[in-house]
Amino acid sequence: MILVGGAPRSGTTLLSALLSTSDSCQPFLPEFHYLAEVVRAWALGVRAFDASTRYFTTERARFDALHFDFVDRLLDEARRAAGEPTMLVIKHCKLTPLLPVLMRQTRRIRAVVIERDCAGLAVSMQRAFGDTALSDRAVENLISTYNAYYGAAVAASLSHPDRCLIVRYQDLVSGIDLNLADRLGIAGLRPDRLWDRAEFDVVALAAEHPLKSDLWGQQISQCRLDEGTATIPPNLTARLHQGTQAVAEQVKQISRIVPAPEELERC
Repeated sequence: MILVGGAPRSGTTLLSALLSTSDSCQPFLPEFHYLAEVVRAWALGVRAFDASTRYFTTERARFDALHFDFVDRLLDEARRAAGEPTMLVIKHCKLTPLLPVLMRQTRRIRAVVIERDCAGLAVSMQRAFGDTALSDRAVENLISTYNAYYGAAVAASLSHPDRCLIVRYQDLVSGIDLNLADRLGIAGLRPDRLWDRAEFDVVALAAEHPLKSDLWGQQISQCRLDEGTATIPPNLTARLHQGTQAVAEQVKQISRIVPAPEELERC
């Protein structure tokens, strides 16, 4: 399966829908919230292992094995429910910080993470939720979220370069050929099929969200995704950039790395 990750408002829906245009994958699906909660429950059990979990399992390795055996069974059921596509595409932002664990615990998961710079995340939030200003707390939360999510993605990509890819939002919406189909081992992508494969009510969508209507009906590079009225004051832009610069530089370097074909074949 392919897990699509990234920070909230980074473009995970766009990327997931794009991958779902491949004949290898199922039509676009909503977020698999239950899967995210199951994996997060494992993290909770690990954090509390010495205090409580250890009384209910013989050893830590056994706890891990039991939990991820259930994850595998859950993914098998999801694939059956989706019509048994060659590759199941699932997206959930909250699984991104746990990518290093997922990569280590199960080899059946490949991940592709979309990175959007922190100022872009702020603009997207303002456009989506109508916020007119960013409080100091909101700025710090954005910085913390960016560093946690993409720091984990960097770690997963460095330890499993053949199974965890990072793509940049700006590259995707600019129409740059990222060779995603070959890198993920799926049939070619068809951006012109976004609308049909997503199975949205396009008439209602066009009336309520003209920008989204453009997204599902046109080539990605023609969708004006970075246009809008929301702006971030220069001082906040600088603050967001400074707070995330170290991780952003790592992302920039890793997103240029393309795994060799023989590495993909091993998956």
